[in-house]
Amino acid sequence: YPQYNNEMVCPTIPDVEWIETLVTLVRQNNGFGFRIVGGTEERSQ
Repeated sequence: YPQYNNEMVCPTIPDVEWIETLVTLVRQNNGFGFRIVGGTEERSQ
């Protein structure tokens, strides 16, 4: 997968407090490679 430098991923724009970004994740057979913890779903705590 291509690697992008920080300026391309999160550009510094004066007077802009947030940027909306669309991220597409490719799920492998064993998952996404990370886990989000703390939710209410089973096994997420």
